[in-house]
Amino acid sequence: MATEQITICGRPFTVPIPAWLDVGQPITEAIHGSVSQTFCENVRNNQAAKWAKEFGLEKGVPLPEDKVAEAQAKVDAYAATYVFGVRSGGGRGPSLNPIDREAMKLARDKVRVQLRAKGLKATPEAINDAARRHLEGPKGEVTLRLARQIVRGQEEAAKEALAEAA
Repeated sequence: MATEQITICGRPFTVPIPAWLDVGQPITEAIHGSVSQTFCENVRNNQAAKWAKEFGLEKGVPLPEDKVAEAQAKVDAYAATYVFGVRSGGGRGPSLNPIDREAMKLARDKVRVQLRAKGLKATPEAINDAARRHLEGPKGEVTLRLARQIVRGQEEAAKEALAEAA
């Protein structure tokens, strides 16, 4: 059975993934509704933060009517290219498993060190993009191995702490 690592209240947990979520399994109407709702929420959440800045909106102020067509085109374009689980800069993005989260942290740290060494600065989105490219490139596997070691160490420390507390 497949599993995923999640963090609850600062502690890692293993979640068994049920067979009905395997790739290729037919989806029920309920699953379709749930995924569609999550998709729409993600599109909304990922666009709202950008638009507040882009359109200069203050909290609670609706988008001006003359900007609705432009905004709808942005929704259409974003929805057409949206992929679940893929970070696209801006906002926090999807929740990653502990290993992927640690790998991104390590990759971002490497990017920042390289930028500092060259006296350069970059936006958080540019740093995230460079970190993703690093993880997808030939040196990414080394970073992922290190992330696995770090997470394993954290999990072992957590188990020891729980055993001592019991």
